[in-house]
Amino acid sequence: MKRSLTYWILLCFCILSIRSSAQMADYGFVRDYSAMVLDSGLRVLPNAWNGGMNACHFNEIDLDFDGVKDLVVFDKTGDKITCYRNKGISDSVSYVYVHEWEFLFPKITGWMQLKDYNCDGKEDIFAYAPAGIQVWKNISDTSVKFKLMTPLLNSWQGAGFSNIALTYVDSPGIEDIDGDGDLDILVFFGLGAYVQMHRNNSLEVTGSCDTLLFERTFNCWGDFAESSASNEVILDIECPWKNREALAIQQQKTNAKHTGSTMLLLDINNDTLKDLVLGDVDYMNLILLINNGTADSAHMGSLDTLFPSESVPVDIVSFPMASYMDVNNDNLRDLLVSPFDPSPHVPQSYNSIWYYENTGTPQVPFFSWKSEQFLQGGMIDVGTGAYPVIFDADADGLNDLIVSDYGYLDSTYYEFGFLKSIFRSKLSWYKNTGTTTVPAFTLVTRDYAQCSQYGYKALIPAFADMDGDGDEDMVCGELTGTFLYFENTAGAGNPAVFAPPLAGWQGVDVGDNAAPVIIDLDGDGLQDLVVGKKTGFLNWYRNTGTVSSPVLTLENDSLGGVNVVDYAYSYTGYSTPCFFRDSTGLLKLVLGSETGLIFYYKDIEANLYGDFTAIDSVLIYLGNDSQVRAISDGYRTSVCVTDWNDDQLPDAIIGNYRGGLSYYKGRTALPFSGVEEQTEIAEKPVFTVFPNPCNDYLNILSVSENPVNDVLFSLFDIHGRLLMQQKLTPASINRLSIGQFQQGMYFYQIRKDKNIQSGKIVISRP
Repeated sequence: MKRSLTYWILLCFCILSIRSSAQMADYGFVRDYSAMVLDSGLRVLPNAWNGGMNACHFNEIDLDFDGVKDLVVFDKTGDKITCYRNKGISDSVSYVYVHEWEFLFPKITGWMQLKDYNCDGKEDIFAYAPAGIQVWKNISDTSVKFKLMTPLLNSWQGAGFSNIALTYVDSPGIEDIDGDGDLDILVFFGLGAYVQMHRNNSLEVTGSCDTLLFERTFNCWGDFAESSASNEVILDIECPWKNREALAIQQQKTNAKHTGSTMLLLDINNDTLKDLVLGDVDYMNLILLINNGTADSAHMGSLDTLFPSESVPVDIVSFPMASYMDVNNDNLRDLLVSPFDPSPHVPQSYNSIWYYENTGTPQVPFFSWKSEQFLQGGMIDVGTGAYPVIFDADADGLNDLIVSDYGYLDSTYYEFGFLKSIFRSKLSWYKNTGTTTVPAFTLVTRDYAQCSQYGYKALIPAFADMDGDGDEDMVCGELTGTFLYFENTAGAGNPAVFAPPLAGWQGVDVGDNAAPVIIDLDGDGLQDLVVGKKTGFLNWYRNTGTVSSPVLTLENDSLGGVNVVDYAYSYTGYSTPCFFRDSTGLLKLVLGSETGLIFYYKDIEANLYGDFTAIDSVLIYLGNDSQVRAISDGYRTSVCVTDWNDDQLPDAIIGNYRGGLSYYKGRTALPFSGVEEQTEIAEKPVFTVFPNPCNDYLNILSVSENPVNDVLFSLFDIHGRLLMQQKLTPASINRLSIGQFQQGMYFYQIRKDKNIQSGKIVISRP
């Protein structure tokens, strides 16, 4: 009876959680692109508000059924999908951003490749799954739809079927390698230096492409290996699996360890054999391996370490990945190259999308370098991270936009064999050259107040008169959690002129990633400091000094009970607060977060020592009012809110870690029945996995109304290796022993037929 009651309590909690999200929101938003933005050369940015680009992989698929392949971009920074309609103009790069198309795709992490596996002319999805590859079938009819075919792709590997193992930092080669008409797969062997081929036997066995029937046929495809000490490729190896003595020799040569490669398969010399382009973690170049074997037995006989050597060789920090498709509508497939590095603090993020036009033939491509900012050059893009703040920098009565960043890549170096990058934070000033009702922005400088010379990272500014002289000074939080004070020496009514900064201002230190707001929170006429931080909470420093001589004293380190951490995602929140007043004068609070969701609170001023009221429905309306989604522009978001067009509704500009901005026009909210992604929660088996973090035991509880049978729990390490599998007992709390595993992050899957629930757990011990 107690157990049954527990089920009902948890089930009711889930249902109430769904219904609570359906409460009437104060505001809604629509994505807007009408605010004109010009660069410093007065060139209009056609994709200004598209949200930036960092580390991208490009795919093509017809999303509007017009017979022309559109562009789907997967950015590894925040696992963000963006989509572009191809207008199909001959000999022209003619893409138009379509925000709504992003929601046609399932949630993908790690990597995504669109490949037609079932020969129906429609691209399917191959994507990363913990421990390997998941596959979604394109079942589009009059609209784009995908169906999960397998959450973990298996292959016959001698003793039985097991998953095609792949780590989070490896991207496979997926092409018809043996020329039999179906797609084969190349992956690096676990942590080894050798490439395995998983041959697709679908046509041979069933006579149809519409199956996923793989067999591992080669352990050393191409007869080469990659060194663990560098990205050196060793040709003409003897495969260790054939000869134990050779295994020892090759292990000595390569150290038999390797994690992190990208693959592009193409026939570059018209001999019908697939050649291979390799990118490698911590390196900037691509290596072309030429196949002079046969369709059934590849052999890499030569290589080019400066690919494409006929043009400008790829030199991107770090870990380049190549995509091969026709982007300028001339019926020749071009080359796009971008970083694949999963680290948020290593890869090049500005000028990071290199475009090589194919000026050769369909049979023998010749790649001519055209740009280092494909699409990226038409957007607001400030490198890594974007934090928008409002400030009238030139004192003309119009609010300008100051956009700070984590930083632009300055230089790189190797430490203990690992690539490290140095970034310098800058502030970009976009002057409002529009009106009070029609905003427009022109880039004046990417280094406002010459902040880059001081060498800080993750500068986030706030503006207020802190010394009582009538002009607004600048206070910047930075990566380590302390503050810089820039005094405005211009005087009231003049364009701001900032003196060199005073470091360690007021002795305030919030730990990491200080995101300040300056506001008179308690209404005593003195400017207080509210700070977001890496932990996801808010600190309130009350001003106990005077108007001209502030003294900031910590009043509360969890203001309003605000916490933007999603513990299923990580244990950090990166809260970035913005206070604003609505048309009635009430103070409201919005915050960006690490997950990218925008949090919204009200009931603030009379409740400074209590918990603010959370409204969890900051919504965007798509196309028509029946389509409603939570705003999510990528991870580590930051938001500024003001009424840019004087319509008495708040508008929002949201930055994200891809270095770009999105503009949202405010509108009145309408009643709605729930955010679309949440409507299926009560229809599928739902499991609660707790505690998280855990120690020696992990509990799994089904909160489905009916007992769920034949459920399999799987645990994987961060490299995707299967560590344990266990069937779950229905109608029971399952207690699993995990004391044998070391501390760290792990992935789990709970599988019932083709329904799958996945997530992360952290094992932590005192």
